[in-house]
Amino acid sequence: MQTKRKVILNSYDTAVDGLWTLAACELSDAEVVTNYIDVPGRLDGPLDASTVLTGDVTYKPRTLSLQLESSEGTRQEREARIDYMVNKLHGQRVKIWLPDDAAHYLVGRISVKKEYNNLAHAAVTVSAVCEPWRYENEETFGSALLCGKNLLDNQNLHPVIHNYGSAETIDTGVRSVNTRGSTWAYVLLRVLPIEVLAGKTITVNYTATASGANTPRFALGYCSADGEVRAQTHTSLAYTDTVTMLVEARFLADCDYVGIWLYSNHTGTAVEGDYIDYTNLQVEVGTEATEYEAYEAGASSPQEVILTNARRPAIPLLTVQGEVRLEYDDSSYALSEGTYQLPAIQLRQEEHTVKVSGTGTVTFTYRKAVL
Repeated sequence: MQTKRKVILNSYDTAVDGLWTLAACELSDAEVVTNYIDVPGRLDGPLDASTVLTGDVTYKPRTLSLQLESSEGTRQEREARIDYMVNKLHGQRVKIWLPDDAAHYLVGRISVKKEYNNLAHAAVTVSAVCEPWRYENEETFGSALLCGKNLLDNQNLHPVIHNYGSAETIDTGVRSVNTRGSTWAYVLLRVLPIEVLAGKTITVNYTATASGANTPRFALGYCSADGEVRAQTHTSLAYTDTVTMLVEARFLADCDYVGIWLYSNHTGTAVEGDYIDYTNLQVEVGTEATEYEAYEAGASSPQEVILTNARRPAIPLLTVQGEVRLEYDDSSYALSEGTYQLPAIQLRQEEHTVKVSGTGTVTFTYRKAVL
C-alpha cells in the first residue's frame, strides 16, 4: 500500500484525519530585512540600519502553500471532512511538519480554502504565513551537577508523596514514620531531574533500623514533580544494602525526576507511630559503593558547561536547584533556586562556555532553529 504524502498541522494529520494526499508544497525562501540609508561622506556606501542596534540579521516571514486532494468517500463525506478542517485550523497559529523535514517544524498562521468538491474529487488549499525559522523538534539541554560525594550534602531530596507516612531528617539519614497504621506506608523523595542524571549511574547506600516488628522496603525509580506519576524499578527488602540504577533518558511520560521510596512498613505489623530509620544514607552519581561520609555542605570545584547553538540566537531557560554562580562573557550572576532567563546569556551560532560554581544543579534549556 502506497503511503500518502502528508503534512501535520499541530495534531491534525492530513493523511489520517482528512484522507488527503499532498499534491503540491511550496515554501518561500527566508528573505533578509534591510533598511539602507544614504549617509553623506560614508565611504562604504549606504548604511544598513536594520543591524545597527543589535548586529543581528532579521528575516521577513516565509509563505507556505499546500495543495491537498482526495477522492475517498462520497461527496458528502468529503464535504464533512473539509468543514471539520476549516473549523479546526482556519486562522489558527500552528506548528507545521513538512514531509521532507521530519526533524524540524515551522510556526505560522494558516488559512484553509476549499477549491472544489465534485462527485469524484475534492481539493483544498492551505496557505500560511510562517516565521522564517525551522525549529528542532527536541529541546537542547546543558547541565552541571555541583556536589560532593553525597547528593544529600546539597539538600536535593524533596518529599513529594506521603502514603500513610511522613519523613523526618535525622543524623546521617531520614526517618520514615507510619502515620496511620497501614501495612504499606512510605514517603517518596524526589532527587534530581532526569536530564541532569540521564545516562549516569546513581548508587544509594542505606542501613535500615526498625522501631518494632515493622519491616523495611527501599526502592529507586522515577516520578513526576508532584509524585503523582511514579514507577519503581529497583527494590530491596534488606536492612543494609547498596542499590544501583542506570538512569534512562525517558522511562515513563511525565516522570521527570529520579525518586527514592523509604517505607516505614512493608507487610509487617501495622502500628501507627512505628518508624524505620534509613541511616548512612548516601546518594552518589557515577561511582561504586563507598563507605558513608558525613554531610559536608559546600561548593564543589567550578565546572564548564559547553553550549552550542544553530543559526537562530537563543536565550536559554535556566533551572537552578541550590545556590550557584555563573560566569559568562566577563559577567557574573549569583542565582538561588528558581528559573531564570538572562538576556546577557544569548547563544549565537557558535560554541559558548559558561563557568558554574556553587552547590546544587543548573540546567540550560533552549531550542535550536535554522533557516
